[in-house]
Amino acid sequence: IFQHLGEIMYWFRLSPGASNRQKTFRMPMSVFEERLRRVAFETVFGRGGGLVGAVLAPLRQRYNKTWTARRWVVKAHPTERQAQGLVTLYPSAQFLYMYRNGIDTVASRTKFEGFRKASFEEQCRVWSDSAQQFSYLALWKRALAFSHEEFVGQRDVAFNSIYEFLRLEHEEKPIEFAASTLVHPQGDPTLRGIDVSTVLGTRPAAWSAWSDSERRTFKEICASAMDQLGYQIPFSVTKAGE
Repeated sequence: IFQHLGEIMYWFRLSPGASNRQKTFRMPMSVFEERLRRVAFETVFGRGGGLVGAVLAPLRQRYNKTWTARRWVVKAHPTERQAQGLVTLYPSAQFLYMYRNGIDTVASRTKFEGFRKASFEEQCRVWSDSAQQFSYLALWKRALAFSHEEFVGQRDVAFNSIYEFLRLEHEEKPIEFAASTLVHPQGDPTLRGIDVSTVLGTRPAAWSAWSDSERRTFKEICASAMDQLGYQIPFSVTKAGE
């Protein structure tokens, strides 16, 4: 829903014809924006805050306290103009962008039940197109970009950067969770109580099982995006027919 909200706000606030759209709109923009925020909140929490509200309501009444959240975290994949639209709706919005080596991503997608039916070429195009589509986040002051490899191999540094960027107090529990939990690795059940760095570090190279044709396909489609994100392609390929 947040991509759609961003698109709506872009057209009504930022697009070349935004002022004309506002003139023909019968509802005051402030009311319209507030209703969009309410739709977004109820989509996540339900009317009145959903289950969270139902659980917290008696506690608030008992202790006469008001539930105030400092941050509302949402997973979304907005295009650049959708993100700009979201900022008009949520002026203090900030974005975290974690990207991953295309080789590992493509290899992982070929193992997940929801993705693996797609052809190898399509898997490559999905990653390459996504890398290009979200490249704006690496340059935007409202966004913090970091790689999956940094998140796994330099976890303390990555989390400290996140805490500093979001102006949050340091917390150890998220770091401990990330260090010991691997969620649905390559389509398998979630692993808990492990050393994530060790498990990932001992895996064979993701591309080692690829055919020559698949390696050529990956290089042809993904080379530009790999270079843009600072990744090297560790294998060489022969031209088709050689």
